[in-house]
Amino acid sequence: MSRISRLRRVNRARLAGLTAVFGSVITPALLWNWAGVDRLLAAASLALAIIAFVGGSSVAATAEHTAENLPRLLTELAARVRVRWEDELVHRGLTGGAMYSLRLAATSASASVSAPTCAVRRLAAVAPGRVRSGNTAPDWQPHLLDGRQEHLADRYRQIPTRRLAIVGDSGAGKTVVAIHLVLDLLAARETAQAPVPVLVDAGSWDPTNQSFWAWFEAELVRCHPALGAPVSNAGGSRAGRTVTAVRRLRETGLLLPVIDGLDTLAPASQTDAIRSINRALRAGDPLVVVWQTAAYAAAISPDGAGTPIEATPAVEVLPLDGDEMIAVLDAAAGTDPNRWSAVCSLIATSTTAPLVRTLSLPLMLSLARSNYHRSSAAHPAELCDQARFPDQESIENHLLDGLIGAVYPGTEATTRSGNQRSAWNADQALRYHRYLARRLVHEERPGATPAYDLAWWRLGTAGSRLLLALVTGILAGTAATLVAGFAVGVADGTMAAFIQAYAVRRSGGLFTEPRRVALTWPATADIRTGLLFALPLGALGGILAGCVYGLAAGLGTDPVHALTEGVAGGVAGGLAGSALVTATLASLTPPADLTRATAARALLRYDRLTGLVSGTATGLAVGLAVTVVNGAATGLAGGISVALVGLASTRSSLYSATVCWLALTGRTPLRLMAFLDDARRRTVLRKAGPYYQYRHAALQRRLATREPSDQPRP
Repeated sequence: MSRISRLRRVNRARLAGLTAVFGSVITPALLWNWAGVDRLLAAASLALAIIAFVGGSSVAATAEHTAENLPRLLTELAARVRVRWEDELVHRGLTGGAMYSLRLAATSASASVSAPTCAVRRLAAVAPGRVRSGNTAPDWQPHLLDGRQEHLADRYRQIPTRRLAIVGDSGAGKTVVAIHLVLDLLAARETAQAPVPVLVDAGSWDPTNQSFWAWFEAELVRCHPALGAPVSNAGGSRAGRTVTAVRRLRETGLLLPVIDGLDTLAPASQTDAIRSINRALRAGDPLVVVWQTAAYAAAISPDGAGTPIEATPAVEVLPLDGDEMIAVLDAAAGTDPNRWSAVCSLIATSTTAPLVRTLSLPLMLSLARSNYHRSSAAHPAELCDQARFPDQESIENHLLDGLIGAVYPGTEATTRSGNQRSAWNADQALRYHRYLARRLVHEERPGATPAYDLAWWRLGTAGSRLLLALVTGILAGTAATLVAGFAVGVADGTMAAFIQAYAVRRSGGLFTEPRRVALTWPATADIRTGLLFALPLGALGGILAGCVYGLAAGLGTDPVHALTEGVAGGVAGGLAGSALVTATLASLTPPADLTRATAARALLRYDRLTGLVSGTATGLAVGLAVTVVNGAATGLAGGISVALVGLASTRSSLYSATVCWLALTGRTPLRLMAFLDDARRRTVLRKAGPYYQYRHAALQRRLATREPSDQPRP
């Protein structure tokens, strides 16, 4: 019998036993209608029975890997990585005739951030068994890195330490070089035991509070969930030690981390990142990092880390030369061969003009092609006007500003571009993108989404949270009034609105991440944390609801007595209900961990399903318990109110309220997810798992600082 089958059999036995025990207690209460303390005990028994049913039905059994199937897992990982980055090149339009080959060299700039050659040789000498290299250490020299991007994989394999820093200016094409390096290394894998390069963006890393390997492993598991499964104890493992597949692969040198986006971290975090990486690396651990030259130099200066990444030589991505720029622009001319003639003439006659220096960066050259590709657009000859564009910064801002106007249609509300229909014109798109970019900039604070990752579950605003609380309270109050009368309806609606408003004020919602339906035995820590939050909330909500109920029920009779009974019952019900809801939700809806789906839409669907299931389960549990104590009408009203609160407490509900609120205030479209997908098709955004990101940090910064009076180019 397999381990998973044994776990399932144990869980079935646990379910049957717990349900039988608590059922034996609750049955007499239902049959003979016990009163007083007995009824309260019966209600508690019913609640525990429901928790036992939910929590005991399944302990999450994760399939284990064995040492024998790790090569297969590695091969599957290699295939997924290859497909991911081949698709990215297609999306960026860097395939076929649109490709250009970037030059790399060990220049004076790269030498200033490179580890000394002697350090590279020395580390290779002390760990010869862990170094896989085509060259012996004494033969290697930095100039061997010189060449084109298609040669870098061969050059990399010759580095004795298998470590490399790819540096260059902003927009120089460093990420493209890293993508090609990953694909070329994958293509050259000869055996299933060869290392697999994995390109990861550093935007989610907080090096101050998270070690390099802990972050790297978590990021890989987020994108490739199978790597998070444990590996059964096998040769080489210490007895009793359980490790995940990603850690086993990493410790045996079968993963090559390629870390991009380190220059997007705050300057202090970049310094911490270098220190964390140096602490984590062992002799022979491979690594590739991608960094802006100036940012890397500042991070390793005496005021920063004081040293580069150990035994890591650097190679610089060089700007495009004149012939390369002219070839790209000639290919973009289309039916008008003279469209780029003025720009090409300037490139051919000058190497120092601001326009030439700007277009030598692949990002800016790509923006120029996009901005002037339509015959109706302004003529590219305007870029040669040095009175209008006196320096490189003014040209870069002009090209960044013009992207939205180039890829979105004009002022028509709905137009057709080729086979692609657009529901948003350039003016609307600019307004929406400015808001989203500014949201990302303002979210640079502890506990927030990384500044370059746009996630739908982090878009809540104060207005949308208030709107969600009001809607929840109104719906709960209306339903309870129809079922149990005016007093109960007012009390339940008030409590539902208060709980929802208090919860989102304290924690952004009862759930702070997308959730998924998965029956698990709740962890003690989750229960403890939930109770510390929910019990005070239940007590305060009970007091408020009790006061409202007492006042409403005591009108014309004995308001003091009604108020006393209402407060006492509200507090007791609030405490019991909060404990029950906490245990049920902890059992039923663990965090999604962003691993069950890597698409934003899929996570949204899962979270909505979770809200429906969790709301129904908690409403049923509380409703049955209240029914035993106070009767069917009050139980049904309480169950409906709790179900609505459970549904409204998911991130997907807050997202829906946020979209409505932002659309009412004109900051985003009502169909926000469709807008983000459309922006990705237009190459304004890119996708990184469940996140959206602007295609380049420079574009996001420009949109965030752009004034409303700045109009996109036609």
